[in-house]
Amino acid sequence: MSLVSIVFGRNFISAVSDGRGSSDNKIIDENVKKIRKINSRTLIAFTGTFATIERNGQQHYLYEDIIDLAVVCFNKNRVKNAMKLFDAKIKERWPIDDFGSFQVVIVSLVENDNCDTLRLTTNNNPKEECHIHKIQSDKLLGHAILTHQADDKAKEISATFIENLEKSILPDLSNVVEVSQNEQIKLNHQVSIYDDSVNDNVYKIVLQRN
Repeated sequence: MSLVSIVFGRNFISAVSDGRGSSDNKIIDENVKKIRKINSRTLIAFTGTFATIERNGQQHYLYEDIIDLAVVCFNKNRVKNAMKLFDAKIKERWPIDDFGSFQVVIVSLVENDNCDTLRLTTNNNPKEECHIHKIQSDKLLGHAILTHQADDKAKEISATFIENLEKSILPDLSNVVEVSQNEQIKLNHQVSIYDDSVNDNVYKIVLQRN
Protein backbone atom coordinates (compact mmCIF):
# COMPACT_ATOMS: atom_id res chain seq x y z
CA MET A 1 0.00 0.00 0.00
CA SER A 2 2.60 2.57 1.11
CA LEU A 3 1.54 5.49 3.29
CA VAL A 4 2.40 9.17 3.59
CA SER A 5 0.37 11.81 5.43
CA ILE A 6 0.87 15.56 5.17
CA VAL A 7 -0.83 18.25 7.25
CA PHE A 8 -0.16 21.89 6.46
CA GLY A 9 -1.25 25.39 7.31
CA ARG A 10 -0.20 28.88 6.37
CA ASN A 11 2.94 28.64 8.47
CA PHE A 12 3.87 24.96 8.76
CA ILE A 13 4.07 21.60 6.99
CA SER A 14 4.11 18.29 8.89
CA ALA A 15 4.83 15.08 6.97
CA VAL A 16 5.01 11.49 8.24
CA SER A 17 5.65 8.29 6.29
CA ASP A 18 6.26 4.62 6.80
CA GLY A 19 9.44 3.06 5.42
CA ARG A 20 8.40 0.02 3.39
CA GLY A 21 9.10 0.00 -0.33
CA SER A 22 7.61 -2.73 -2.49
CA SER A 23 7.32 -3.60 -6.16
CA ASP A 24 5.15 -6.31 -7.75
CA ASN A 25 3.96 -7.28 -4.26
CA LYS A 26 7.54 -7.94 -3.13
CA ILE A 27 9.15 -6.01 -0.28
CA ILE A 28 12.43 -4.54 -1.49
CA ASP A 29 13.35 -2.08 1.25
CA GLU A 30 12.23 -1.45 4.84
CA ASN A 31 13.83 1.98 5.24
CA VAL A 32 12.62 4.11 2.35
CA LYS A 33 12.40 7.81 3.19
CA LYS A 34 9.32 8.79 1.20
CA ILE A 35 9.38 12.40 2.39
CA ARG A 36 12.26 14.76 1.64
CA LYS A 37 13.05 18.46 1.90
CA ILE A 38 13.51 20.20 -1.43
CA ASN A 39 14.50 23.41 0.32
CA SER A 40 13.77 25.13 3.64
CA ARG A 41 10.14 25.86 2.66
CA THR A 42 9.24 22.93 0.41
CA LEU A 43 8.94 19.17 0.76
CA ILE A 44 8.17 16.31 -1.58
CA ALA A 45 6.40 13.03 -0.79
CA PHE A 46 5.89 10.04 -3.02
CA THR A 47 4.33 6.59 -3.10
CA GLY A 48 4.15 3.94 -5.77
CA THR A 49 6.62 1.90 -7.73
CA PHE A 50 10.13 1.54 -6.36
CA ALA A 51 11.78 0.73 -9.64
CA THR A 52 15.53 0.21 -9.77
CA ILE A 53 17.24 2.02 -12.63
CA GLU A 54 20.83 2.53 -13.76
CA ARG A 55 22.75 5.80 -13.70
CA ASN A 56 26.47 6.10 -14.44
CA GLY A 57 26.83 2.34 -14.15
CA GLN A 58 25.26 2.29 -10.66
CA GLN A 59 21.90 0.82 -9.65
CA HIS A 60 19.62 3.08 -7.62
CA TYR A 61 15.94 3.73 -6.96
CA LEU A 62 13.92 5.82 -9.38
CA TYR A 63 12.64 8.04 -6.58
CA GLU A 64 16.17 9.43 -6.08
CA ASP A 65 16.03 10.86 -9.60
CA ILE A 66 12.52 12.21 -8.91
CA ILE A 67 13.86 14.10 -5.87
CA ASP A 68 16.85 15.42 -7.83
CA LEU A 69 14.50 16.72 -10.53
CA ALA A 70 12.35 18.49 -7.93
CA VAL A 71 15.40 20.22 -6.45
CA VAL A 72 16.43 21.54 -9.87
CA CYS A 73 12.91 22.76 -10.70
CA PHE A 74 12.43 24.57 -7.39
CA ASN A 75 15.88 26.10 -7.20
CA LYS A 76 15.45 27.85 -10.55
CA ASN A 77 11.76 28.80 -10.66
CA ARG A 78 8.98 30.41 -8.67
CA VAL A 79 6.90 27.86 -6.78
CA LYS A 80 3.88 27.60 -9.08
CA ASN A 81 6.02 27.51 -12.22
CA ALA A 82 8.30 24.93 -10.60
CA MET A 83 5.31 22.71 -9.84
CA LYS A 84 4.06 22.86 -13.44
CA LEU A 85 7.55 22.19 -14.82
CA PHE A 86 8.10 19.26 -12.46
CA ASP A 87 4.77 17.72 -13.47
CA ALA A 88 5.56 17.98 -17.19
CA LYS A 89 9.01 16.48 -16.79
CA ILE A 90 8.02 13.41 -14.73
CA LYS A 91 5.37 12.54 -17.31
CA GLU A 92 7.91 12.95 -20.09
CA ARG A 93 10.84 11.14 -18.46
CA TRP A 94 9.13 8.33 -16.54
CA PRO A 95 5.76 7.53 -18.17
CA ILE A 96 3.59 5.01 -16.38
CA ASP A 97 3.72 2.45 -19.20
CA ASP A 98 7.50 2.18 -18.94
CA PHE A 99 8.16 2.64 -15.22
CA GLY A 100 4.98 1.70 -13.35
CA SER A 101 2.83 4.20 -11.48
CA PHE A 102 3.89 6.62 -8.78
CA GLN A 103 2.19 9.54 -7.04
CA VAL A 104 3.80 12.76 -5.83
CA VAL A 105 2.71 15.55 -3.53
CA ILE A 106 4.80 18.71 -3.15
CA VAL A 107 3.86 21.31 -0.53
CA SER A 108 5.51 24.72 -0.28
CA LEU A 109 5.30 27.68 2.08
CA VAL A 110 5.47 30.40 -0.57
CA GLU A 111 7.58 33.48 0.05
CA ASN A 112 5.04 36.27 -0.42
CA ASP A 113 3.10 38.81 1.61
CA ASN A 114 0.01 36.57 1.69
CA CYS A 115 1.72 33.63 3.45
CA ASP A 116 0.31 31.27 0.84
CA THR A 117 0.79 27.51 1.02
CA LEU A 118 0.61 25.64 -2.29
CA ARG A 119 0.15 21.91 -2.84
CA LEU A 120 0.87 20.01 -6.04
CA THR A 121 -0.79 16.61 -6.44
CA THR A 122 0.32 14.65 -9.48
CA ASN A 123 1.50 11.33 -10.95
CA ASN A 124 3.36 10.03 -13.98
CA ASN A 125 0.32 9.23 -16.09
CA PRO A 126 0.59 11.48 -19.19
CA LYS A 127 -3.20 11.37 -19.58
CA GLU A 128 -3.88 12.96 -16.18
CA GLU A 129 -3.49 16.62 -15.32
CA CYS A 130 -1.76 17.89 -12.20
CA HIS A 131 -3.66 19.79 -9.52
CA ILE A 132 -2.26 22.82 -7.71
CA HIS A 133 -4.22 23.97 -4.67
CA LYS A 134 -3.84 26.92 -2.31
CA ILE A 135 -5.18 27.11 1.23
CA GLN A 136 -8.12 29.46 1.04
CA SER A 137 -8.22 32.45 3.38
CA ASP A 138 -11.07 30.91 5.38
CA LYS A 139 -9.29 27.57 5.88
CA LEU A 140 -6.88 26.81 8.69
CA LEU A 141 -5.52 23.49 7.48
CA GLY A 142 -4.96 21.35 4.43
CA HIS A 143 -4.00 17.71 4.24
CA ALA A 144 -2.93 15.03 1.81
CA ILE A 145 -2.77 11.28 2.28
CA LEU A 146 -0.91 9.21 -0.26
CA THR A 147 -1.59 5.52 -0.57
CA HIS A 148 -0.66 3.32 -3.49
CA GLN A 149 -4.01 1.54 -3.35
CA ALA A 150 -7.39 2.97 -2.47
CA ASP A 151 -9.57 0.19 -1.10
CA ASP A 152 -12.54 0.77 1.20
CA LYS A 153 -10.45 0.17 4.32
CA ALA A 154 -7.90 2.78 3.27
CA LYS A 155 -10.65 5.33 2.61
CA GLU A 156 -12.26 4.57 5.98
CA ILE A 157 -9.02 5.05 7.90
CA SER A 158 -8.22 8.25 5.98
CA ALA A 159 -11.64 9.70 6.81
CA THR A 160 -11.23 8.79 10.49
CA PHE A 161 -7.78 10.37 10.53
CA ILE A 162 -9.08 13.67 9.13
CA GLU A 163 -11.97 13.68 11.61
CA ASN A 164 -9.66 13.01 14.57
CA LEU A 165 -7.18 15.60 13.33
CA GLU A 166 -9.78 18.34 13.14
CA LYS A 167 -11.22 17.45 16.56
CA SER A 168 -7.75 17.54 18.12
CA ILE A 169 -6.44 20.69 16.47
CA LEU A 170 -9.25 23.15 15.89
CA PRO A 171 -10.07 23.85 19.57
CA ASP A 172 -6.47 24.86 20.29
CA LEU A 173 -4.06 25.94 17.54
CA SER A 174 -1.19 26.66 19.93
CA ASN A 175 0.38 23.22 19.47
CA VAL A 176 -0.84 22.42 15.97
CA VAL A 177 2.43 20.84 14.77
CA GLU A 178 2.80 18.48 17.73
CA VAL A 179 -0.85 17.37 17.58
CA SER A 180 -0.64 16.89 13.80
CA GLN A 181 2.40 14.66 14.09
CA ASN A 182 0.87 12.60 16.90
CA GLU A 183 -2.23 11.93 14.79
CA GLN A 184 -0.10 11.13 11.74
CA ILE A 185 2.05 8.66 13.65
CA LYS A 186 -1.10 7.05 15.04
CA LEU A 187 -2.42 6.70 11.47
CA ASN A 188 0.79 5.01 10.36
CA HIS A 189 0.56 2.46 13.16
CA GLN A 190 -3.13 1.77 12.47
CA VAL A 191 -2.52 1.05 8.80
CA SER A 192 0.58 -1.08 9.42
CA ILE A 193 -1.55 -3.43 11.56
CA TYR A 194 -3.97 -4.36 8.79
CA ASP A 195 -1.80 -3.90 5.67
CA ASP A 196 1.60 -5.58 5.51
CA SER A 197 2.76 -3.33 2.67
CA VAL A 198 3.11 -0.59 5.32
CA ASN A 199 5.61 -1.04 8.15
CA ASP A 200 5.81 0.48 11.62
CA ASN A 201 8.80 2.69 10.85
CA VAL A 202 8.11 6.42 11.14
CA TYR A 203 9.89 9.18 9.26
CA LYS A 204 9.00 12.79 10.11
CA ILE A 205 9.65 16.21 8.62
CA VAL A 206 8.42 19.58 9.88
CA LEU A 207 8.91 22.83 7.99
CA GLN A 208 7.89 26.15 9.50
CA ARG A 209 7.75 29.68 8.17
CA ASN A 210 10.34 31.90 9.84
